[in-house]
Amino acid sequence: MVSDRKREANRQNAKRSTGPRTPGGKTRSAQNAIKHGLYSTFLVLSDADLPEWQTFKTGFDEAFNPEDAAEKILVELIAATAWRARRALNVEAGAKCDPALIRALLSVFAELRAWKNMDSSW
Repeated sequence: MVSDRKREANRQNAKRSTGPRTPGGKTRSAQNAIKHGLYSTFLVLSDADLPEWQTFKTGFDEAFNPEDAAEKILVELIAATAWRARRALNVEAGAKCDPALIRALLSVFAELRAWKNMDSSW
């Protein structure tokens, strides 16, 4: 059983513990329990992954070369979906996704873009 003195000390300590106060601190603490990120609302899970995401997305931008706002949105959605799929593959495999697979996916997307350009009814 906890003594009254310890209980009171705990109450006093709890009053000083307010958790994160800044937006950055709140964002970091929101990710404390992330194990794999499959259900995360965040696309990029850490600052360390940001340059990798930017390089990844640039590959899609270069492959599709979006010309208007609608195409830019579609390319962003494709890149984000591929990024999340890669995350799932990484969790499943327990390792980084093979860059050759990413290049193959980009090649397929480039072929789809070429097909779209040939079919004017799209």
